[in-house]
Amino acid sequence: MIARKFALLMALTGVVALGGCQTNSEYVPFGPEELHPIEVVEGKSRITIPVRSGRLGDDGENMVRRFGAEVAAMPGTVVIVRPAGVSGELAAARATVLLKEQGVAPQRIRHVVSKKGKNLVISTNRKFAVTRECGDWSKSLSATLDNEPYPNFGCAQQHNLAAMVANPEDFEHPRPMKGPDAQRAINAISSK
Repeated sequence: MIARKFALLMALTGVVALGGCQTNSEYVPFGPEELHPIEVVEGKSRITIPVRSGRLGDDGENMVRRFGAEVAAMPGTVVIVRPAGVSGELAAARATVLLKEQGVAPQRIRHVVSKKGKNLVISTNRKFAVTRECGDWSKSLSATLDNEPYPNFGCAQQHNLAAMVANPEDFEHPRPMKGPDAQRAINAISSK
């Protein structure tokens, strides 16, 4: 009799224990990298500079320098669309010099003459890191009883990371690691 009750008790304990192991088969994204993934997309990057008497002006030259610094390490052709005439030719020549100073290889630069338009347009195709827009406030943060992140969790962090990355292709395939810097290690140890 006692053995029978003990066996029944053990069977009920096993059923209760197995019932506690039941899980929901639906996967719920948890971290910011799953909720708001960063995607790498290709798009056109371009600047437009007004040309005045064959000159770009100080602001225009600074824009060309910044553009050149951004695209120097990236592959692809840099297209300079210039207005027809001597004024456009002089401005395009100056832009070419500035791009070369920033490290853009001369064989990557292509010139195109525009019959209409008075601006110098410099463009290239490049990759951008993007995420979905933030602002999903569909759940009340004060009334959550589940242990799941709210819909906007980590969105700003992912947007900032996508905006800060120097080369978006690093998200697709990271660069190889370099060896340790021995001199830096020596300086760190000897400075103490």
